[in-house]
Amino acid sequence: MKKFSFETVTLVLLTISGYAVAQNVQARYDASCGYLANKIHCFGGATSIEVKKSDTSMITLDILNLSQSTADELKTKWTYVTTDTRGADVRPRDGPQSVLLPDGETMIISGGFTPGNNKLNSQAISFNAKSMSWAEYGNYNEVPYGVRQIYHAPSTYVPDHGIAFYGGLETNYNKSFSIPGVNVTAYQDDKSDIRNFGYLSLTFLDIRNPSNPWSVYPSQKNTPTYLGRYQTSVFDAKSNRIFYFGGKYQDPPSLIVIYYTFKNSVTFDMTKGEWGSQDFNGVGPTTRTGHSTTLIGPDKRDILVYGGHSEANNFLPNLDYCFTLNLDSYQWTQQSLQGPDNPILIRTQHSAVPVNNDTVFIVFGKDPINVPTLSLLILNVSDTSRITLLNSFVDPNVPAVDPTTKLPYSENHTLSKEAIIGVGVGSALGGIIISFLIFFLIKKRKIKRDAVGQNEEPSDMEVDWDKIETKYVPAPTKPFGYTTEASENNSTMIDRSTMLFQGTAQTNNKLQRPNVFDGDWLTDTSDIRLLQKPDGRIT
Repeated sequence: MKKFSFETVTLVLLTISGYAVAQNVQARYDASCGYLANKIHCFGGATSIEVKKSDTSMITLDILNLSQSTADELKTKWTYVTTDTRGADVRPRDGPQSVLLPDGETMIISGGFTPGNNKLNSQAISFNAKSMSWAEYGNYNEVPYGVRQIYHAPSTYVPDHGIAFYGGLETNYNKSFSIPGVNVTAYQDDKSDIRNFGYLSLTFLDIRNPSNPWSVYPSQKNTPTYLGRYQTSVFDAKSNRIFYFGGKYQDPPSLIVIYYTFKNSVTFDMTKGEWGSQDFNGVGPTTRTGHSTTLIGPDKRDILVYGGHSEANNFLPNLDYCFTLNLDSYQWTQQSLQGPDNPILIRTQHSAVPVNNDTVFIVFGKDPINVPTLSLLILNVSDTSRITLLNSFVDPNVPAVDPTTKLPYSENHTLSKEAIIGVGVGSALGGIIISFLIFFLIKKRKIKRDAVGQNEEPSDMEVDWDKIETKYVPAPTKPFGYTTEASENNSTMIDRSTMLFQGTAQTNNKLQRPNVFDGDWLTDTSDIRLLQKPDGRIT
């Protein structure tokens, strides 16, 4: 009978485990994804387009240990992981805001749509990839109307302030909500339980202050008249401004949807506390929603805009799916990717995950025929003026392996036929095999120890089990500058008097709309009426 070494048994365990769970991961879209603790993590997302319902699963892609794998191989290597909710209400939610913190371990998820007047108990939650656990924070609460559940709002991390939110949509809303001089009911679709405005002012969630994490930026000048949704945003540290891209809005009582163009961007200057706009050069993306915007390059001076869809035809024109914008010259550059295997390049409602400053993974989303996809793309962004498509991912942190180097186990310890058959067994049988093998190793160790004495370890195992047990116990960790302690209060009160949708409209910047036939109107942000300080109007 062939003797199993520890290395062989470990290989069997990993193979069985990976096989059993990786095959069950479904294609999805609108997932919350990020690169945390050297793995790509994705939470939730919807797997069906017939009835959009996101799940609560957390899945991971271990790209560090899968270095040199092709994109086609990686798409089958997703695995489900178990997390500790620690009492947080981690229920399904569609379209939540999700942002990574700079500690490289924490993802914040806020809001989301829940049907049937079933409001989330924990709207603001965080996931820590090192401890594999969740924490909850106070809900966004506006006096006197209570908790507001907002989703599809642009969000971005701003140092020393937290995560900046603006606009979006609202569900499970209080119908007594009012704004002086505004017909709020014109913004509501009570049948669908959707109100077409979210955060009325630039609002921050800062988990460094868990007892009172919500705040509003004071004294905002020139607040935009219209509240966008389905926008994306990035923060430029050099100019200290937030840039907003894409999306759409409405101007009630009209029901016509107006799209923001990419000729310019709505901006917020964190130094001046002032809203404005920035014009761009060159030919940029066409109007869209469902796109991603990602800061790329070691100095973060370029933005990658990828994918999205047009409401008119639900897919983008050819070669209209990848652009870069330089934040010094404000120049658009259209990118053309070439792939040997004809990958699905055009997609929407995907996630863009930057890794190591020179690589961006495009994961999940819907393809041009509106079907969720498992395929992923690996983009080389080391030259931000010329994005290229990679066939495989090679992690620079993994040392190259000499193919002539012998494996750390002997040829006499290759897998038997029985072990190979075990690899193909389902997850239930795999669990039995894993339990048996672990019991076998522990039992063998005990017998050997009894034979050679308590002060010596059996030489053929070459394993220090005490060190292993210590090494792999997840120690409680706290991100630098952050805490994952949950707030004692379930919500934070925001006084409506701090909302700065008040002011006198500038009469020389009235919105000019072209006449169109399909009802989808375009506007430059320079044409949007900007308000001076407060008198409570958003019309």
